Amino acid sequence: MKYLISEEQNRLLKEEMEQPNFEKLAKKLFEKQVSRGGQPHIDKSILKFFDLSVWSKQFGILTRTLRNFLGNEQSVKLTEELLQQTFKTDRYNFSGGYSFEFKVKPIDQDDGQMWVEVYILPGGVVDLLLTGNGITDLKEALNDQSMGWEIENEVKEIIDEVFTEEITYKTGVSVDVERFFVQD
Repeated sequence: MKYLISEEQNRLLKEEMEQPNFEKLAKKLFEKQVSRGGQPHIDKSILKFFDLSVWSKQFGILTRTLRNFLGNEQSVKLTEELLQQTFKTDRYNFSGGYSFEFKVKPIDQDDGQMWVEVYILPGGVVDLLLTGNGITDLKEALNDQSMGWEIENEVKEIIDEVFTEEITYKTGVSVDVERFFVQD
């Protein structure tokens, strides 16, 4: 879905976002999605429309509004259902040279946050083209003395982005990786 607005409308929108009624605007957006037969959700076009990043204060308000719109109990239930799938990183353009699948085990949840353990399934690879190593087993790359820490950080970033798109945008719940394991 695309949103077209004039410069004047954009200026007014930015003023509204700095005021308490940003929540009202977000709620109206979710109501409109439902009235069109869809599920209330956040996506990149909405972020672009509101000129938000996932790190902004307004994104936190937007996700809280989505949770409230769905109802906290329903939001958590939907999050738990979505976390039961096997996630595949090669479905996303931000996964770069990484290709792996992972499953999730919820550990704890509280007030719009869920903590999980991530289990990366066997067969994951990373393309270390810039190092001249080519495609390498992900577990081997993580254990490498010189670059394992960097690979670990990049894997966590990819998982976080997958969770943002697959969970937070749909439920308003933020999913945090407590730890991850690469299975043999």
